[in-house]
Amino acid sequence: MKVKGSIKNELITLRGILIPMGWDESGKVIAVGISATDEKDYLIDNREKLLELIQREVEISGLILDGKDGKKVITVKRYKMF
Repeated sequence: MKVKGSIKNELITLRGILIPMGWDESGKVIAVGISATDEKDYLIDNREKLLELIQREVEISGLILDGKDGKKVITVKRYKMF
């Protein structure tokens, strides 16, 4: 899933728990986000490599986008598990 929006061109680092944010008709997780320590949730754009880490604590660095519906989206450049 690619998310379109305006890029803020700022690299940001977030720490938090990976959470499911969308499901298909059969209940399979198709969207992942991070519930960050800043008490905000961010949708993860390139989620494929993080699907197996749901409910794990991670630190993510990437670019922030303003997605549709006012949601913040992060395009992950690198991540670290805890």
